[in-house]
Amino acid sequence: MILFLVTLHQILYLKKGFKILGYVFASLAGLILLLWLLIRIPSVQNRLVQYATKEASKALKTEIKIKSVDFSLFNRFYFNEFLIRDQSKDTLLYAGSLKLKITDWFFIKDKITIQYFGLSHAYINTKRTDSTWNYNFLVDALSSDKQTTSKPSNIALDLKEIELDHIRFHNIDKWRGEDQLISLKHFTLGANQIDIKKNKIVINKIIIEEPYFKLYKYEGLSPDSLILRTEPKVDGKFQWNPDQWSIIAKSIKLV
Repeated sequence: MILFLVTLHQILYLKKGFKILGYVFASLAGLILLLWLLIRIPSVQNRLVQYATKEASKALKTEIKIKSVDFSLFNRFYFNEFLIRDQSKDTLLYAGSLKLKITDWFFIKDKITIQYFGLSHAYINTKRTDSTWNYNFLVDALSSDKQTTSKPSNIALDLKEIELDHIRFHNIDKWRGEDQLISLKHFTLGANQIDIKKNKIVINKIIIEEPYFKLYKYEGLSPDSLILRTEPKVDGKFQWNPDQWSIIAKSIKLV
């Protein structure tokens, strides 16, 4: 009888424990669902992005702004009026809009496909008066001095469509003595395959509207000892394609 009572007590204790555990899991699931719903609200998304850009501006000691965002976890990202200034407070990058559509749950997959990348009304301004470019502070911030012994990533990256509207790129290189201005009204690229690991690109179509290129050369500030020399041509090696990329385009249209 005593043994029966002890066993019954243990069963009731276990049932109570499972009930409490069920409440805990239900609460966690509800919290995750609530956070998911909150993140999908545009006002919450914009508050999160404003906080992130503010912290990034402090860390990089420059101005980074995004007027508004709209994203869906985890495959669609839209940014409106995106601005990055260099550390001299000049515009480094401005984009009226930036759109990205990517593989669902891309961070847990071995193959990531960029379904669409769009950029409109963008201005890119790179410059230097010595050996340091005005964007080097971004490169330094993104790079790491820590050495890693991990194996190379097996993640494959593929790109399907690029669309650019009203793009202007200005490169001022006083160190070398060469300024470039590149602009275009519209650019569309539709690809069947872009395999970076295999150095292979298969393009379905390219459309370029109103391209413009201007090159201005003058005496640079760099000493003669630092001027880049053209490497001698090596037999069996492509001068303009040393990595031997295979690029196939079915249709190229220049308007």
